[in-house]
Amino acid sequence: MIIEARDITILRGSCPVLDQVSLTARPGEMLGLLGPNGAGKTTLLRTLSALEQPACGEVLYDGRTAREIGRRELGRTVAYLAQSGNIHWPMTVEYVVGLGRLPHDNNPLKDAQAIAQAMEAAEVTGLAGRTTGTLSGGERMRVLLARALAVEAKVLLADEPVAALDPYHQLHVMELLAAQARAGVTVVVVLHDLTLAARFCHHVALAHRGHLAAIGTPQDVLTPERLRAIYGIEVETGQRHGQPFILPWSRAMHML
Repeated sequence: MIIEARDITILRGSCPVLDQVSLTARPGEMLGLLGPNGAGKTTLLRTLSALEQPACGEVLYDGRTAREIGRRELGRTVAYLAQSGNIHWPMTVEYVVGLGRLPHDNNPLKDAQAIAQAMEAAEVTGLAGRTTGTLSGGERMRVLLARALAVEAKVLLADEPVAALDPYHQLHVMELLAAQARAGVTVVVVLHDLTLAARFCHHVALAHRGHLAAIGTPQDVLTPERLRAIYGIEVETGQRHGQPFILPWSRAMHML
């Protein structure tokens, strides 16, 4: 499914958090949203998921608005993983993952298969009987990722899914999202890790002060000059086994 954000403006009071932002995400690709804190990344992702309503502009899903699609179909089409990782009730892990099946018609066999596959993919099968209050922050995020996978949606929107994870699980989650993209899912992910974005994303959009400063391939967008201008940092870059890495190294002198 192609998602198009067209001239999106989001206001907080009279202040624009996003100002005439346009973006396209396509099936089979992973699009990374990057930028400093407060740049509007989460707001944009929530707008793509129809959780935020723009003051101006529109979001289209294969050419249709969320209103035209309807809430139930949209719930089956778009899976959203929030960055907070909050689970407010003491439910079992398996029950939480099963909530991803709510938009679907009740089919116990298919639901059980989707839940089992999602838990295995997110490596949380061993947590199935535990209650959410006993989980670490990283475990909780992986459970919520499994819930999003259980939807079996055409679109997966993930807000900082690796922020609470150790390095092993960061790589695992990025590999899992990449596999979703290869399977034809439209994946949009908010990231702060420049190397993960450069390695795994087909395209990246660099947000800055409510605008998109650049959109393109990681090689074209994540240049030392642009990262210095947007983040105020100097970076070290290179390759290992043909894959790029970008290491924040120091604050730019003009920012000190």
